[in-house]
Amino acid sequence: MKHFAIVAGLAASLAVAAPAGAHEGHEHAAPAPTASTTSAAPRFEAQTEDLEVVGVLDAGKLTLYVDRRQTNEPVGGAQVEVEGAGVKALAAETSSATYQLPFPMPAAGKHPLTITVQAGDLLDLVAAELQIAAPLESSAGPVPVAKRSPPPWLPWSVGGVVALLGISLVARRRRSRPEHKD
Repeated sequence: MKHFAIVAGLAASLAVAAPAGAHEGHEHAAPAPTASTTSAAPRFEAQTEDLEVVGVLDAGKLTLYVDRRQTNEPVGGAQVEVEGAGVKALAAETSSATYQLPFPMPAAGKHPLTITVQAGDLLDLVAAELQIAAPLESSAGPVPVAKRSPPPWLPWSVGGVVALLGISLVARRRRSRPEHKD
């Protein structure tokens, strides 16, 4: 019976070690940053009273998404000019309210941009800031792996296995003992 108490205590300890109150799709701890979030393409979001502009720099091209701020309606057929970070160029419309222009990757740091949008009677200057992160130093050693918590089912599974082993141990001991008749 002593072994059963030890095994039952161990199983209960493992069950309590499960993430308290967390269940599938509901993490209580803030997620650790992953490599994919730190290596995402540089982007910015800027707005004025009339416009909202989102820019994404990827593969030597700056893609701009232009919408009316109040209605979130795409602004198509506009003339969009970008100036800053050593670039002054008109963006070509690739689809409705999406514009693109060649944009070499600037050095690490903050780069102010001025975006001029003209569409019909709308003329607006949008100030934005493109921030480029410094590249990771290869001499700094390996990039640490984000600590991940075990899946929520793991402590319960381990506890169940331990409990089953304990029950089988107790059952085996009872079978191997000679029965005492009083």
